[in-house]
Amino acid sequence: MWSLGFGRAIIRRSREGPRLAGGRGSSQGGRRGSAGFEYHPREEINVITNDTITSDGAAFRAGDTVRVRYRVIEGNRERIQNFEGLCIQRKGSGVGETFTVRKTSFGVAVERVFPLHSPKIAGIDVISRGDVRRAKLYYIREKVGKKARVKKAR
Repeated sequence: MWSLGFGRAIIRRSREGPRLAGGRGSSQGGRRGSAGFEYHPREEINVITNDTITSDGAAFRAGDTVRVRYRVIEGNRERIQNFEGLCIQRKGSGVGETFTVRKTSFGVAVERVFPLHSPKIAGIDVISRGDVRRAKLYYIREKVGKKARVKKAR
């Protein structure tokens, strides 16, 4: 029997319990949610509930240089990977709030969007405060070199 659950993920119900469509069990990358359901890693936004929302989410804003400590699961090991760069936007509210961090790695600009209240985020450290007058710093994408910098706040 098929049913919709956890947002857009289609859950197949069987005798053993609900599983993701496509046969992805816990040995192939599926993760167990709080209710015992397995969910796809891309559906982690649906695992975030009001119980997991942290109150320290407002400690940074657009223009700040932040270091995001992100939990990465490789096989049966879990490690923390740092992603340090300029926060160019915060978007949304509540459970679905996200922020975008932009960094330059080996001459190539990389942007990554993180869910603010994700259980995979181990922590967010503010490296420096930026002095900006906008909430969305999209204009930084066109800047290259020293012009892509943000002034430090006093």
